[in-house]
Amino acid sequence: MKKVVIRLGLILLVLFLIGLGVFYFRQKQSYKQNIPQNITSLTRINVDGILKSIVWNAITNPAYYIKTNNQKKEKGKRPLNIGLKIPANLFFYTVKNKPNTTCFTSLSIDDSIAFKAFTHQILDIKDYQVYDRDKHIRWAKSKNGKVTIAYSKDKLAISFSATSENTLEILVDVLHQKNTQKVKESLFFKQLSNKEEHITYTNDSSILIANFNRGELDLQGSIRSSMLIGKKKLKPKKFADNSLVKGWLAADITPFIRKNRQFFDQHHVPADTLLRYYGSYLDFEWKNQQIIQKDTIITYDYNDDFERVEKRTIKEERVPEIYLALEASPHLANYIPKQVYYKFQSGTTANRLYFGTGTSFKDDHVNSLSGHFFYLFVNAEKLFNNEQFPQLKRYTTAMKSFTMKGRTEEGSLINLEGKLDFKEPTINSLVQWFYAMP
Repeated sequence: MKKVVIRLGLILLVLFLIGLGVFYFRQKQSYKQNIPQNITSLTRINVDGILKSIVWNAITNPAYYIKTNNQKKEKGKRPLNIGLKIPANLFFYTVKNKPNTTCFTSLSIDDSIAFKAFTHQILDIKDYQVYDRDKHIRWAKSKNGKVTIAYSKDKLAISFSATSENTLEILVDVLHQKNTQKVKESLFFKQLSNKEEHITYTNDSSILIANFNRGELDLQGSIRSSMLIGKKKLKPKKFADNSLVKGWLAADITPFIRKNRQFFDQHHVPADTLLRYYGSYLDFEWKNQQIIQKDTIITYDYNDDFERVEKRTIKEERVPEIYLALEASPHLANYIPKQVYYKFQSGTTANRLYFGTGTSFKDDHVNSLSGHFFYLFVNAEKLFNNEQFPQLKRYTTAMKSFTMKGRTEEGSLINLEGKLDFKEPTINSLVQWFYAMP
């Protein structure tokens, strides 16, 4: 019996060492990916780290995984074959002279036929154009122009953008390994190499971290920014306990307004007036109830004597009860065009400006001091279950609530901490999100 136990222990030890070796090898190989030399940010998705946490979670919660897998099978859903090799770490990056909303990555191709079928199904890409026949490089854009793909025999480079961008030259350079470097040679990589977090983003001034834990997605980060200067201490508004959305921002945002002057002017909010009259505090609350708004609709008709007469009709509409309060001079209300808040009532005090779908303007504050200049809470379970968000409801059914806080440290450093709570407290948050997807 003792020999059997020893042999079993040795087998488990060997398997563990083999797994450790494979894990270490995959990590080292992933650091050899080529990226441009002029990147401005780098994001690492720790694929193996995420999978490892899911495996341990499945071992401790087998009933949940068996049940949800069976439900997926009953719905006839099968895993997609994307035709790509997934490394231990996925790296996404932004590039100099391209918008920060445009990111790039590259992967190895495992099955070109499956890969083409996948892009056709997801991105509606039917044909790839020849770019370099000798090196077998082809390329294509998605229908909306926001995704560009270039690939060779065994390599894929892809860009994602918020707008249609010309990124083909950068993608081809990655495939040709022109003006590139290994990921491990990047200055940004030094900030990532010793971290085990699931997702890490870094640039010259910031680092943001996300971890898919049991029952929650944890968010942390530090940002160095001169766009706002947060208050160190304040007494924020006293919100209702059951509000769907609530939050505040207590910061001097004049640098942000100056830099984005064109944006404010385009949306009919005069930037110069904001700079003159806006204070350094605002709060927002979306209450867990609706109110009835009445609008008078005026139409005209003719009576029996062919005289034009006015007809007034009262239209009632149920709307969410929402309030916004600004620390500002009351004069600011005279400069904001009515069409910006035509559905809202407004009110003023000596140093407050109020807008709301209702008229219950209150300025109650908590007694204790808060060290967070920024706070946001969203009751996702109730808010996105609302008929007003039918598209979002499909992707948020597993979520419970979201909280984000910001604290000002020395200089222009801002520390952020956030948490996205899910409904099942013992199940990995990414797994819950995935299984809840339609």
